[in-house]
Amino acid sequence: GAVGADALLGDGAGILIQIPDALFRDWAAGAKVTLPAPGDYAVAMCFLPQDDRARDFGVKNFESFCIKEGQHVIGWRDVPTNAAGLGKAVIEQMPVIRQLIIGRGDNCADQDAFERKLLAIRKQAQNPLVALAEKHNLPDLPRFYMPSLSTRTIVYKGLLRATQVTAYYPDLADRDVESALALVHSRFSTNTMGTWDLAHPFHMIAHNGEINT
Repeated sequence: GAVGADALLGDGAGILIQIPDALFRDWAAGAKVTLPAPGDYAVAMCFLPQDDRARDFGVKNFESFCIKEGQHVIGWRDVPTNAAGLGKAVIEQMPVIRQLIIGRGDNCADQDAFERKLLAIRKQAQNPLVALAEKHNLPDLPRFYMPSLSTRTIVYKGLLRATQVTAYYPDLADRDVESALALVHSRFSTNTMGTWDLAHPFHMIAHNGEINT
């Protein structure tokens, strides 16, 4: 992937894997919460604003739509990260990274229905953020972003070079993390600057979003 004048600043990179159930079982035991069977819970990978007020608002806004849509908020997991070796510009933009674990509600008959409900929740939570930021004087609020929200897969990504992804996310080196698939992407853009949200720019499938389309 490309780098800028700062050799530690890339366009972004990431990886999509299956949800590592054993990792979240271990988290649930430590957090003293009950984790449903695989397929009956989802993991929202969340990039949260650095500003405390904006972050709290975004978290409550997201949870409110989960509850409104009949799903169960199980708990938040702080994602371990290691910023050693990252460039100054990368760290200055770095979000607070947490995962919300959501249980399937009674109004979703099966896993596919749950997935559709999660898409509706993600759109409701994210789409109004610009307007809400202006209304509540929270300019950092639109930085709330969900790289993934699914019962099946999870995306670990960031404003990183491809070689930095595993070091930045210790989860990826954890023995409890197993996956039958791994979809990777190292972003290269000719017309926009790299940002945390644009790294690994897909939730489910890979495509070339520039000239070739």
